[in-house]
Amino acid sequence: MNTLSISYKTAPQSVREAFSFSAEEQERFYPEAFVKLPGVSQCVILSTCNRFEIYFDGGRENIKPMEKLVCENRGISLREVLRYFNVYEDGGAVLHLTRVASGIDSMVLGEDEILRQLKEAYGRALENGATSSEFNTIFQMAIAAAKNIKTDTGLSTTPVSFGTLAANEVFHMPGEQKTVLVIGATGKIGSITAKNILSHPGINLYGTTRSMHGNVEWDVFSEGAHMVPYKDRYRYMDEADAVISATTSPHYTVTQEELEKYLKTKKPRLFIDLAVPADIDDCIADMEGITLYNIDWFRETAARNTRYKREQAQVAEERAKSYAEEIKKELTLHDLIEQLPELRSTVEKNGFDNLIYSLRNLADGEQVETVSRWLIGFLREYGE
Repeated sequence: MNTLSISYKTAPQSVREAFSFSAEEQERFYPEAFVKLPGVSQCVILSTCNRFEIYFDGGRENIKPMEKLVCENRGISLREVLRYFNVYEDGGAVLHLTRVASGIDSMVLGEDEILRQLKEAYGRALENGATSSEFNTIFQMAIAAAKNIKTDTGLSTTPVSFGTLAANEVFHMPGEQKTVLVIGATGKIGSITAKNILSHPGINLYGTTRSMHGNVEWDVFSEGAHMVPYKDRYRYMDEADAVISATTSPHYTVTQEELEKYLKTKKPRLFIDLAVPADIDDCIADMEGITLYNIDWFRETAARNTRYKREQAQVAEERAKSYAEEIKKELTLHDLIEQLPELRSTVEKNGFDNLIYSLRNLADGEQVETVSRWLIGFLREYGE
């Protein structure tokens, strides 16, 4: 297998966008590649905002023709973009695929989205007859390996973004149903946090913004999410189990003096301040039932999780190499199994001794040592 890759690591966004393939364009490209490149019979295109990759079979002699074909398809000069291509062959291509599927090669380490995108890309190629047994084995094993790596290392379950960390703190609160107020919900951090929270069932979410004028469209609006006037925020805090503030205002959005006037219901409440400068008066932490996390708490938590993810990434790298070796072994065994009838007939005709002695003429020293260890191990395992 060969791989041509253009990714965020080396190529600017303009180049990546130029190589963006829609699902329909991918489906049209496969038959074109098989006609124009006789040595290619299998092909999978992965196209995302951060990378374009094309996996195809055949020897290295197919690499340059594929580069030309892809550039012709996109109407781009190969000379202008050649420096952005990364090329992987054989075992290197298998390892690269395993790393990509696992999120090790992603901009956000361990992200899950790339695995979903890869599964869809492979599924599309499969439906269009662009893969056969070799690529089916490679991609199915790489996808299964990625799932195991993510589960075993925790790469995907260790958040480092403030929005995800804040949402997780809300999820960890007791009770299946939770009411959440997000102040500054139309801002960058506020909207990300709101979207993360809304991904969890049992959430009743209110959002407000300090710059609200009339009817403001809220892109996270959905069932269970409501926009409310900023001036009414304290009234909703009495109902809320969690209050998150993420504005760019130089003034407090929550003060102890005002909050004390509105909190009538006694229950545990979580207040999260994601703003710089602070949105929430830290004196509220002294009020009964209130837990306050400020931006410093999230910075420390994010830094700790980042260190952990980096450690786990090293483990994931080793696991990816191991799985890539398993895929290579499986492919080799596939080739051998297909020739078993002929091999069995030849051995019966010429004798098992001749098979062993042929190692002297047909194998180098390393191969002889490997086969010898394998046969002796087989004898110990299955011999009488």
